Amino acid sequence: MSEPLLVLEDVRSGYDDITVLQGISLDVPEGQVISVLGPNGHGKTTLLRTISGLLRLRGGAIRFDGKPIDGWRVDQIVGAGIVHIPQGDLVFPQMTVKENLYLGAYLPEAHKRRSAQLEHVYRLFPRLKERAGQIASTLSGGERRMLALGRGLMSRARLLMIDEPSLGLAPLVTEEIYDNIHRLKEEGYAILLVEENPERVLDTADHIHLIDHGAVVWQGSAAELGADDSILTTYLGV
Repeated sequence: MSEPLLVLEDVRSGYDDITVLQGISLDVPEGQVISVLGPNGHGKTTLLRTISGLLRLRGGAIRFDGKPIDGWRVDQIVGAGIVHIPQGDLVFPQMTVKENLYLGAYLPEAHKRRSAQLEHVYRLFPRLKERAGQIASTLSGGERRMLALGRGLMSRARLLMIDEPSLGLAPLVTEEIYDNIHRLKEEGYAILLVEENPERVLDTADHIHLIDHGAVVWQGSAAELGADDSILTTYLGV
């Protein structure tokens, strides 16, 4: 039996002389949504930055598709199929939707196939096709979040790491974004999903890891988490 697409073993990293991640281990299989929950400031974004190569690994191991990626450059990690979609609406505001999407295919292999990949993105997100010529700054918050997801897919991603996709969005818009995440899962993408609000992932995640002070303090299925009020109250205040 082959191992999951992404494997983290005892991962430690941080900033300057502060170690934030205290030994994180988790797996992300293909076609599954694995969620990382936890309060703000406890290591969730640091985890994604470490996998992306933006932060140096201080200990442990990271493997993708069976290969160790410790020490790889950021462009090598993206080229392998790992795409980090950060918090917020980080699009290029004065460029059109189509121009933003094409920027996601900047690596040579993705650039060669950008036309076919663009049609794939338009099929997944028909509204982006409708808005193709529209300046990104004029999009709604939900549309900008869709654009960020679509731009990540343009790099021929296999694993999407999505950081708090519901941040700052109204409930109805958040529901639409999560419908899109369900669609990506059905397409076979592996998804590592970071959230602070457990209600958003209970109907989405195949497995959940709860992080507190840089360590995994609980893990299990969405059903198990939803049934354990003490965990939700102790670590998430809900």
